[in-house]
Amino acid sequence: MDDGTTKAVHEGMIEGGIDIPEISDDSEQGELQRLFAKAKAFCKDLRYEEAILCYGAVLETDPNNRIALSKKATCYLSLGRGEDAYHCYRAVHLLEPGDAVPLLNMAQSLLLADRIADAIDCYDKASALRPGDSGLLISKGILLLEIGMIEQGFGSFEKAIRKSDRSDSFNGLYLSGEHHQKALEILDNLARSPTASEEIALNARNAIRLIKNMRNLPVE
Repeated sequence: MDDGTTKAVHEGMIEGGIDIPEISDDSEQGELQRLFAKAKAFCKDLRYEEAILCYGAVLETDPNNRIALSKKATCYLSLGRGEDAYHCYRAVHLLEPGDAVPLLNMAQSLLLADRIADAIDCYDKASALRPGDSGLLISKGILLLEIGMIEQGFGSFEKAIRKSDRSDSFNGLYLSGEHHQKALEILDNLARSPTASEEIALNARNAIRLIKNMRNLPVE
């Protein structure tokens, strides 16, 4: 993916903006907080490689530090290194298997690495944890269209339409604008195709409306 896509994927991550606490006088805890502060400064200056080294130093002392793993993954994403980001988010997922957010971040990392089928698998697992989230179903449908699974994509959109009447708090999309645009182009071609059946054309038009109505909702 190009730099614009990398930026879009990075901005769509669900990280939560964790603040670093004040530096403590305790030697070990104080050193960890100093490393976090240095990493934050490096990120502000777009010096992501140095920030990664700081987060790595934190993880040498505290291998299960969720904040360091997530922040390190974000740095990898900023550098376009989707596979490395995926491994960090997978470590967070193993620590928090009941939380859908690490799975969604894994999916975004896999998309950056052009592993769409694996990203869909992560969306499926996240959907099992968030059964009322119609945005997840739409995101999955978009990805299915991208790999040519048109009917399966329509099936995911239909499920989302059935759920969209519910007022759930997770309702949103989890993909960069590049994926939305590609799906809309595929659907528009299907809707206009003279060889498409009436049912496929109708499904395509419904899916277009669904994506356009929901694509601007904020990610959690």
